[in-house]
Order: sequence, then C-alpha cells, then structure tokens
Amino acid sequence: MARSTRRIARTANVYQYTKLDTKKQQIRLLKLSRPPSAANVLPDRNMIHCELETFDLDTAPEYIALSYTWGDASNNQHIIVGNKAMTIRMNLFDFLYAFRSDDANIRHLWIDQVCSMAPL
Repeated sequence: MARSTRRIARTANVYQYTKLDTKKQQIRLLKLSRPPSAANVLPDRNMIHCELETFDLDTAPEYIALSYTWGDASNNQHIIVGNKAMTIRMNLFDFLYAFRSDDANIRHLWIDQVCSMAPL
C-alpha cells in the first residue's frame, strides 16, 4: 500500500486549496469515493480517492466532524483529492480506508486538517 502511494504522490500534482468566499459563510467538506470493486485489481486499489467540495454553510449537506489532532506527525500517507495528492497522517488514512469500506459511510466529512488547511 505505501509503495503505490509514494509513487502516486511523486507523479501527481499536490492539492492546492481554492479560497473560500469571504462574503459568505462557507465550509469545505470531504466526500469519499467508493473503493474499486474486488474484480478491479488496480495498482491504486488501496489508494483513497475523494473530493473536497465547498458549500455555503446554510445549505451544506449533513456531515460528520472529525478532529485531527491525534497521531504521529512523522508517519504520513497520501490521499487523492480530485486528481491531486494530499499528505495526511497514517492514522487518518487508516480511518478513511476503513470508513469508506461500508457503503453507509460514503457521505461528507469535515476533518479539520483536510478541510480547514490546518498544518500537519
């Protein structure tokens, strides 16, 4: 898993945040993509793909909030946001990997380090 992630991170562009509209109350939410089916044995089958979407706060969909201040800062992994690489801590990667495995959990998440541009 780590080898394909490092390869993708080296070859993909790094994710760049778009600015929120300062005239509106906006929020960024992470939407996980479904994992590839077992029939699709792809090099990035273990990679986490997602989208980072911007919503006006008053019209945002329901979401689950997750605080991201835990874990070893030196043990990192990458996810793919759109088609760009983003570095996250390994324990958050493990959480997202397990969370996306249940179809009921394919919904929006607010994760402070990912959605609010907080440093690792």
